[in-house]
Amino acid sequence: MLSRFTMSCCVADAFPIGMPVSGPDAADFETGAWLRARGELEAADFDGEFMPVLFADTLEAVAEPRQPYLYP
Repeated sequence: MLSRFTMSCCVADAFPIGMPVSGPDAADFETGAWLRARGELEAADFDGEFMPVLFADTLEAVAEPRQPYLYP
């Protein structure tokens, strides 16, 4: 699962949003790593639920952005 925190006011109201990702090298990355994923988005079963899943052709580690939070 790749995710980012989004916040509308301050860190206290931050919450995660995410996208399930399946890829050949996914297990090679540590929890908390910043990644760029490229691939095909398909509807698929994920943990018993039918939802969008990114089937990654490539996963690459990237540096943490200067602003790690997303703002609506």
